[in-house]
Amino acid sequence: MTSSKRVLMPRDLATRFSPSTLVGHFLLAHGALHPPVGWHCFEYGAWTLLAQDSLPVLHIVDGTGAFMGWMLGHPISESTLLEETVQLQLASQTPSALQVFEQYLEQLAGRFLAIVFASGTAHVYPDSTGSLAALYSPEHQMLSSSPFLVPYTPETQDRVELLSALRVDATRGQLLFGLGPRRGLWRLLPNHVLDISSWT
Repeated sequence: MTSSKRVLMPRDLATRFSPSTLVGHFLLAHGALHPPVGWHCFEYGAWTLLAQDSLPVLHIVDGTGAFMGWMLGHPISESTLLEETVQLQLASQTPSALQVFEQYLEQLAGRFLAIVFASGTAHVYPDSTGSLAALYSPEHQMLSSSPFLVPYTPETQDRVELLSALRVDATRGQLLFGLGPRRGLWRLLPNHVLDISSWT
């Protein structure tokens, strides 16, 4: 017998959460953001990264010490948790910089997300299992660990029909094929890379 219980939608839960209750979350946007209490703010060019206090944010720099990006979470290299600036022996603006960085990522374990500005582009890399959630909205030019940090617009409403048909409750589970729980929100899948210069 099919249950008649109504499936909870993300909007049903949105009022229950505020940035102060979203422990360990982050929000990246192309544009200015105002950090909530208890969140750290990092900026690079037009990019703004907000991270709740309990989420580690490491700076990535090249061989000259020039800024290359951020490493969020808990990356592990050779059985050691990285807790300081990640310095790579390369020049961030050389054509091969991204390739060298991707080779470096292959040796890492842990729960992390890397945001890298190199070779004139900007890319986001999840860990090998995508364990640090990352949802992105091309319309808002935002990347977030929670759908509750992305503003609602007519184009980013809940996927009511799909969630109801699949009986996927907003409190558990996730959709396949990179679909987010709202229209216009997509999940960054493991072993994929997101170009946030074009949001593709």
